Amino acid sequence: MKNINYLTKNAILAALYVALTLVLAPFSFGPVQIRIATALYQLVVLDKRFYAGMVLGVFIANLFSPYGWIDCLAGLAVTGGGLAAAVLLTKNIRKLSVRCLITGICVTVPMIFVACVLKFVGNVPLPLFVIYLYVMIGQAAAQVIGYLFVILAAPHISRQEKK
Repeated sequence: MKNINYLTKNAILAALYVALTLVLAPFSFGPVQIRIATALYQLVVLDKRFYAGMVLGVFIANLFSPYGWIDCLAGLAVTGGGLAAAVLLTKNIRKLSVRCLITGICVTVPMIFVACVLKFVGNVPLPLFVIYLYVMIGQAAAQVIGYLFVILAAPHISRQEKK
């Protein structure tokens, strides 16, 4: 029964990620972006089993990207790799704020993959470093939003898990 519970939660998270990304598409794709849906990455801090929902959500959302399948691969590198690194690095850290910070860093630094897609596939006429800076700032802003959500939601989520 617990497996079905987490499968359902991951499906809902993936669907929510896709919906947020597509509804906010003008801000989700492009050289200056803040993909609000990536704030959901911080939920992996509360439960590493939400990893699958995040990775699936990114892959599906990026199928609608103007940059095509290459954006799906870049998204998998950022989300899959970044969240996997965050799960490993935070395994023995108890303090929630530190786990959130590490997770935010782990999914912000690899935005170089997204910057490369924008530069070389999207032909954005800016230097790669500038594009990377723009997408890193957008990702960091989304992670701060996610952090605030996690700080507010954590007491309620942990209470629900104990029932």
